[in-house]
Amino acid sequence: MATARDGRAFEIHRWTVDIGSKENFSGRNSLSLLDAKDWTDDEFGEGEFPRKIRSHEEVQDFGPSLLPEKFARGLYDGFQIGKDPVETRKLLRQRAPLTPGIYGYFDINGRLNYVGKSKCLRKRLISYFATNAPDDKMTRIVQHSKFVRWEPISHELLALIREQELISRWRPSFNTQGQPQRRRPAFLCLSDRDAPHVMVTTRITDKTRHGFGPIPGTKRLRQTAEQLNHLFRLRDCNDQITMRFTDQLELFPIAYPPGCIRYEIGSCSGPCTGTFAQADYSSQVDALLNFMKGFDISAIARLENEMTEAAKRCAFERASMLRDQLQNIKWLNNRLTDLRRAQYELNCVYPVEGFHKRKIWICLNSSLISGMVVQPAGKRQANKAIREIQLANTVTPNNLPHDTTTVLMQLIVTSWFRKHSEERKQLLSFPDALTMCEKKLAA
Repeated sequence: MATARDGRAFEIHRWTVDIGSKENFSGRNSLSLLDAKDWTDDEFGEGEFPRKIRSHEEVQDFGPSLLPEKFARGLYDGFQIGKDPVETRKLLRQRAPLTPGIYGYFDINGRLNYVGKSKCLRKRLISYFATNAPDDKMTRIVQHSKFVRWEPISHELLALIREQELISRWRPSFNTQGQPQRRRPAFLCLSDRDAPHVMVTTRITDKTRHGFGPIPGTKRLRQTAEQLNHLFRLRDCNDQITMRFTDQLELFPIAYPPGCIRYEIGSCSGPCTGTFAQADYSSQVDALLNFMKGFDISAIARLENEMTEAAKRCAFERASMLRDQLQNIKWLNNRLTDLRRAQYELNCVYPVEGFHKRKIWICLNSSLISGMVVQPAGKRQANKAIREIQLANTVTPNNLPHDTTTVLMQLIVTSWFRKHSEERKQLLSFPDALTMCEKKLAA
């Protein structure tokens, strides 16, 4: 069963959409997913109303995926949730596998209430029906659900990707994390004015200047962006305020009053006062960009020295302010360092475990998922793998994702390699992967 905008349920007998096709895949550098929100009331016949589901087999499958069906995704299974938790736990021990995977709870009309992933499906699902559930949310999910279904996944990273696919597609009501409309990682960029400054945006376009991200934690990022403008003495005032530089020719050059107090306290160079050269302001912008790109992070040492000197003078209030600023600047630098490393190193093929003793190749371009294929065992699979690798290798590197789902997928990948740095040893360069495919073709 699938869900329309108004919450009604209707039956789809067969998925016929190939998300790898040109019509449904908006560029090889982003994930294009079927979105249940796009379906409208036209899918219902006149006089049709949602009916109650009597068996878990009538509940619609989770839908198509980038994950290869046979070697990365196992067979669906599930059952109707009974009233006796003891019997439910017994049934789960008999039927739920000990593999990683994703699971979903459905209501009586077939609507998906919650999607989750686990390293071990059996243990995770049993915990929902424990006498004392570890989380009150688990109890509420079970109380609002009639059926539970699961899908075995061969690898934990693939399960994370599959979970995000389903959250982006179905928007389950009990899922708070991973919702495209709720969790919107942000980007740092420069404004396109005469006197640029650092700003935070959640939407990237082709006109974005010097974008850096995605970076989770929008609230802290906005605070850090404000502190960056103070640190590099860039303005952050309204764009309607006129900028006046000493380079501009005027009949009677005068000093204009500053538009805010930042000029008075020395945290802004005052491009609105007519007392500052545009070339000098551009130098400050260049210093900021060098910091963001990792070329020059001496600003951190400068902040530390100022904080130490303020403490020696017993100016504890200023030292405290500088300490908070220093913590945010260091946090941002660490996030940008991780992103740079991922963008330059994760242009490759990442092989992970699949079912039936096969590997799944995840094709990465600047840490963005370009595609997935099964490690070739014959000529047909080798040709398919070559096409995927070539597409991943020809996409423009270091470009920023434009849609939220792709951003969330990128964060999953970068977070995975940050937590499992030893996995970088498994990465295959594109030439090495192509060589393996060519050997299969020659065999």
